[in-house]
Amino acid sequence: MKRILMLGFLLVFSVISHSKTLWQNTQTGMTVSQVERLLPTAIHRKPSSDTMLGDGSQELLKIEDYKIGIYYYDASFYFYNGKLKQVTLTLKQGQPVAHATEFLVESLRIKYGKEVKSKNDMFVFEKRWLTKDKANVELSVSTGTYLSVIYHDRDDLDLNKL
Repeated sequence: MKRILMLGFLLVFSVISHSKTLWQNTQTGMTVSQVERLLPTAIHRKPSSDTMLGDGSQELLKIEDYKIGIYYYDASFYFYNGKLKQVTLTLKQGQPVAHATEFLVESLRIKYGKEVKSKNDMFVFEKRWLTKDKANVELSVSTGTYLSVIYHDRDDLDLNKL
């Protein structure tokens, strides 16, 4: 019995230790119902090809008109095999992208420190931060009209190999 309890504890601990905090205390690996309990304003979305990411993750929950500062965003929650994989904030149409970008860059620097990666050319403006538990926070502006902030746990920097 003691051995079974110890194995159960190790299993729970290993799952918890591998999850990463994304947006508003959501964690990678959470189920739809766990996210709903944490964020009761989230509404269900019907899975469709329009709301699917390239890796097959589906947008199953969404919070509309979430206010940060003076700007409004939609928060989309993407799940893969029933587990939270990514959260994306998208600036609502009709708001000043340049001002919202400046506000978010300053806010994200205050929260996470200096960005670890930055790209700025005539088509794309991108910045990336890492959270304490190594989740990625990526701000992206495409052609000056579309602003998003993506929270995910992809380790394309191979930090676990260093």
